[in-house]
Amino acid sequence: MQPMRKDSPLTQPGARNFRRDDDRDAVLSAFASMSPYSAARILGLTLAKDAKPRSRVVSVLCPWHSERGPSCDLTVKGGKLLAVCRSCKRGGGVIDIVGAIEGINPKGADYFRVLDRAAEIVGVDVRPRGRFEPRPVTELDVVRAQLRDAHREKEAADGAATAERLSHALVVAELLARIDMLEGVVDWLSRWLIAVERRIGT
Repeated sequence: MQPMRKDSPLTQPGARNFRRDDDRDAVLSAFASMSPYSAARILGLTLAKDAKPRSRVVSVLCPWHSERGPSCDLTVKGGKLLAVCRSCKRGGGVIDIVGAIEGINPKGADYFRVLDRAAEIVGVDVRPRGRFEPRPVTELDVVRAQLRDAHREKEAADGAATAERLSHALVVAELLARIDMLEGVVDWLSRWLIAVERRIGT
């Protein structure tokens, strides 16, 4: 199996390949559909002597470190095959497990190598690697894009309307403050004039 080129668009940060996403989902579903006992046997993991085919959790030799007795628990939880080692505290899903078994870091450019190896182990026919090809745009994608655009336009319009309302509210508040201040001045002038008239009258 040829390693993926490091300059491939699939290895670039932020790149998405919808076809490979489908491949990953198919591989993960295939492993999750079987018992932990069967998954361990297919992966080539050494099972504990007391492991039972119908057990929800089975112990295997940890793929992340060397050990004499099985201390890694393999189970299916939340629709995913998971492994957790009680000794080294490492663990993960199918991709992490296969990466540990094959000695390949499933992060970054080597992710798809591990994915293809997992597909080969479980017998899932994945699409060939190569040029980045996003999946064809469907009518549903167009409708979703239109809805997103409409939602963004509504948010922008609502934001503008809100800003305008706030601006009007500030203007009104300032006018009310000035009116209140003028009323205070008028009241003071009225009292001053009354006092002056009284003095003149005396």
